[in-house]
Amino acid sequence: MHAAMLARRDSANLDAEWRYHVLCVRLLDETSRGIMYDNGATDSNNVPCEGAGISSHWVVPNTDPWGLVKGKRFGTATAPYFRTAVHEIGHAMGLYHNTVDMGIMNTTDVIAASAVPPIQFPNNIQWLHAPDDQKRLRHFPDIWVRPGGIPFGLSYSTTPISPDDMVEDAEGITLNLSPVVESVPIGALVRVNFELANIAEQPLPTPASLSLKTGFVRGVVVDPLGTARAFLPLVLCIEEHDLMMLEPEGKIKHSVTLLRRPQGALFPVAGPYQISIEVQWEVGEISMRVVGETQVIETPAENKAHAEAAFKILSTPDAVLTLALGGDHLPEGTAAIQTALHDKVLRPHYTVVEAKRIGKQFGKRKANPKGAAELLDEATVLSHAEAKRVAELFKGSDDGARDAKKHLVKILKDKSKGTDASGNFDELLEAL
Repeated sequence: MHAAMLARRDSANLDAEWRYHVLCVRLLDETSRGIMYDNGATDSNNVPCEGAGISSHWVVPNTDPWGLVKGKRFGTATAPYFRTAVHEIGHAMGLYHNTVDMGIMNTTDVIAASAVPPIQFPNNIQWLHAPDDQKRLRHFPDIWVRPGGIPFGLSYSTTPISPDDMVEDAEGITLNLSPVVESVPIGALVRVNFELANIAEQPLPTPASLSLKTGFVRGVVVDPLGTARAFLPLVLCIEEHDLMMLEPEGKIKHSVTLLRRPQGALFPVAGPYQISIEVQWEVGEISMRVVGETQVIETPAENKAHAEAAFKILSTPDAVLTLALGGDHLPEGTAAIQTALHDKVLRPHYTVVEAKRIGKQFGKRKANPKGAAELLDEATVLSHAEAKRVAELFKGSDDGARDAKKHLVKILKDKSKGTDASGNFDELLEAL
């Protein structure tokens, strides 16, 4: 969608005229109805918050809460379809979800579920922004609201000042990073496990999740020559993300898989790299921050075939989209990953990516859990988060894949030894 927007936008001076681009597409990957996609790692031209997209072919559930539009194709449900476009432009103007009333920044599903008979959805839509959102739109500095200004996700609960003026280091909280593999061949995915821990004697507020989609996590990679390259969430799900009280000695774990950003590869040459990850969240009117660091070494190409495969994967922008979204709809990205799979040096670093793709149904292509499990072996490299996703994927597969599940459980157990895997990972393996 971002590429399509760039192909159609002109060179309007955003200092003089604000323009928002709404792309009407058939279906969306990461959400059902609409998304403000021009943020995070998809913002390849570094001009944030210009573009939003809405889905015309999502089908409204055929259930009572959806009132007069249940069972309809979304593009034919005129009022909620148009409302979604205005809602996503609201995100482009820096607004979060707001459930104080049935207004523009509430979510469509909440409004539908809140209809009180005899009024049915969508007749209960309030065609206004909530009063607090009106105040934000009227009184924030332009740079907070306009396209090309402040990237989405920065606080709007505090007075808009220099972003770091009210950021404090989170006392009692540590962030520990550990690469899955400390030395990786050029062109391989760099996987980093990280752990947020409470070392204080009392519970402390922290994010409930460290998924990159929450917007709490971002980072920087510094190459052997000192060049810093930032990485951001690929797709930022625009929700109100929860905090939690982390108990003393409590830990929250997650992983990040790194390859490239829109401007190019994160690890383009051989040598030592410094990786820094920052977690930032708000407590009241104060932004809290914790930073962790680790190192990896990128080794040079072992042979001509490895060099060619590395060049293919590092020079294909859609490769990172395919890694994150899966599916078969990005042929260049899929072809680049296939190239890596056919190279014996890079193959162990990409087999789990292919396993997740073919293990999940896409369109008319059926899921192939047996084939996915057979891809994984003792050489496979995967993070905590990837191991958990694979286990979740196979949990719902039928009993016909029993032998594949046994093989998968053995591989995942071997990979998790000594890693103190977090969450319900053991329960998932037991379910398999």
